[in-house]
Amino acid sequence: MKLLLRKPTRAYLERTLDRATHTSPELVPGAHFEHTPAGYRLGRTKRVVGSGSGDFVRACRALEQWSFLPRWARVHPADAAPRAATNVLLVVRTFFTWGVLPARILTSVDETTPDGHRVGFIYAALPEHVAVGYERFLVEHHEASGAVTFELAAVARPVHPVLRRAPPVFRVIQRRFRRACMHRMRRQVAFPRYGTSTTRPNA
Repeated sequence: MKLLLRKPTRAYLERTLDRATHTSPELVPGAHFEHTPAGYRLGRTKRVVGSGSGDFVRACRALEQWSFLPRWARVHPADAAPRAATNVLLVVRTFFTWGVLPARILTSVDETTPDGHRVGFIYAALPEHVAVGYERFLVEHHEASGAVTFELAAVARPVHPVLRRAPPVFRVIQRRFRRACMHRMRRQVAFPRYGTSTTRPNA
């Protein structure tokens, strides 16, 4: 990933997205969200974000529209649906620089569980990303309690030279991203009109 001093142009994003379509994610043998292979790290955050079917619908909508992303991040294309085989770019602003992280949706989740129902998706990092691995975003409605939970989990290792030399920095970045997404999701559920656009001008 290149760090940019200016906000990336649409042309730059389209070129990066085009390159991503001709690449594949690096396979991580034995990786899943209950076990971490050697050299990888599992990061997970799960919190209650609402209660009842209405909140579940709003949380699912936030996933579908990527509006759970923090204000310093956005997805390109803005209207990309999180469906299997879809390529996206996560455009992030960090301090005075910008980063563009390519990823591919591997699978979407929409299933009934013994405790209720869950919806979400998993994506994998593509070349030019700062890391190798997978990330899962999952909303679940627990029918017995009524609770609506949001979970973010990642199995990853850094490949960017700076992050490889400073693993704690990578962990801090991951943790900051999960916390910011969780805060944003809570706002989306509590205040449906808040920040529904995925094309935030300051992102």
